[in-house]
Amino acid sequence: MLQRLDENMFVNRVLDSEYRNKYSIGGLKAMYRDIEELYEKEYVLDLGYLAMVYAEFENLEDYNKDTGTEYESMEELRRNQTVLMIDEKTFLVA
Repeated sequence: MLQRLDENMFVNRVLDSEYRNKYSIGGLKAMYRDIEELYEKEYVLDLGYLAMVYAEFENLEDYNKDTGTEYESMEELRRNQTVLMIDEKTFLVA
């Protein structure tokens, strides 16, 4: 049986899973909005897949450190990755 999840249900589903410490609440909300845009119809929620696709970073310095890259600006990163801003510094990469 398929179940339609609103934003709160989505956030709670992730927080109740093994991925609860991987994303902030703001990150989960940004992820939900992105998924809603990408999939206009139904989709199957696969938390393992989402954990492989979406990664959250506190800032560009953390991204560079974690990925071994040397981006100098968010604009440069956006030219090469899908970036979903959570707040002024924190972001998701998909």
